[in-house]
Amino acid sequence: MSTWGTARFAETGSERRSVLLAHIMCTLVDKHVPCRDVEDAGYQRQVRLVESDMEQHIDGARTIALHSVAVLPQFQKRGLGSTLVKGFIQMVKDCGTVDRIILVTRGDLVGWYENFGFINLGKSDLVHGQSQWFDLVGVQGSLVSHSRTNVPVLGLGIF
Repeated sequence: MSTWGTARFAETGSERRSVLLAHIMCTLVDKHVPCRDVEDAGYQRQVRLVESDMEQHIDGARTIALHSVAVLPQFQKRGLGSTLVKGFIQMVKDCGTVDRIILVTRGDLVGWYENFGFINLGKSDLVHGQSQWFDLVGVQGSLVSHSRTNVPVLGLGIF
């Protein structure tokens, strides 16, 4: 594994080295949008991510902006990302203080997020490199997660 040489000991006191295999990064963003039908064009305009949503975290906000879901390439296509996302969605549901999760993703990943109940709002105005990006939203009732008794991932990273 290419990162093994730079791995550090975990702060658990264990002598084992830890390598982060996957992670989710997100912030709370203030959208002030009441929950309503995601098919409503006005709602769709208001919940889309904008550049400033990626620059700050607002305590008490009720919308999560999902910035990154990443799995080391040699561990992809093994269900790790799906397990991580389902565990994350379950934590969001359990906290009860979040109305929705919003994200932008490349076109080739739209279907993957739709498998979890995210709804494609169409092409994003955000530009990152040469790829076309799409806005997606997941509202509490539509998101697929693990049952409370079967959450294999309790943290936001997998070591």
